Amino acid sequence: DAPTALAMHPTGTRLYVARNNTSLVAVVNCSTHAVVRSVTTSGGPCALVYNETDDKVYAACYSGNRLAIIDATRDSLRALVPTGEGPTALCWNSVNDKVYCGHEDGAWLLVVDGVGDTVLPGPRSEDATSLAYAAAVNRVFVGGYESMRILDGATDSVIAYGPNDAAALLGQQRREQM
Repeated sequence: DAPTALAMHPTGTRLYVARNNTSLVAVVNCSTHAVVRSVTTSGGPCALVYNETDDKVYAACYSGNRLAIIDATRDSLRALVPTGEGPTALCWNSVNDKVYCGHEDGAWLLVVDGVGDTVLPGPRSEDATSLAYAAAVNRVFVGGYESMRILDGATDSVIAYGPNDAAALLGQQRREQM
């Protein structure tokens, strides 16, 4: 039941804690340090991300093969979205209000619209095991076991692809922009 991921509400009043060997995301009151609610998701929540625009918490549920969407206003489960095998990573695109979910099944990167929680067409991603978002340039960085991609955050198209070498890939992107 050890915590595997944390997400802080922007007010600093609540902390969301993924408990990997359960199906629970605990909601902790940051003033009292007490668990005020446990939200049942799908098996093995292992990554969390908070969507400030829509006041939602997303949980990648590894053994349940789902993305749990939690309404942070009510601290209740809003939806479960199938992800493919072994979701492991999340990031939120704050400019375009989208959530990205990486998983191990070697197919597509799951992209979810933040407003309606609908699945959008996502780019091919052989093994999206780590994700990061850079709002200043509206780029999503997708890392995998053997490769890395950079996506345009508006279109979700791959703008750079290469071996799992971040420095080389960023250099390639810079040369292509010149």
